[in-house]
Amino acid sequence: MFVVLAGRLDKTLVKYTERHYRTLHVDAGIAAQNLYLVSTALELAGCAVSGFYDDHIANLVGLRDDSVPLLAFALGGRGEVGEQR
Repeated sequence: MFVVLAGRLDKTLVKYTERHYRTLHVDAGIAAQNLYLVSTALELAGCAVSGFYDDHIANLVGLRDDSVPLLAFALGGRGEVGEQR
């Protein structure tokens, strides 16, 4: 399973300057930290993914044109040490 974190540029850039684009990524990092904590508590494997094509992910999850994908987070079951899945 993947969780995709996205930001709405139309809402943030109207009120704040372009600098706020950076804080969207900081907020995504904070959310990812919490996803790591929750996935560990639920005994799931979790991994943040930032290497993706924005337009492909946006189309895949059906994001609006005013939104941008910030981070994807993969969740899944844990295997035993040395086990390949």
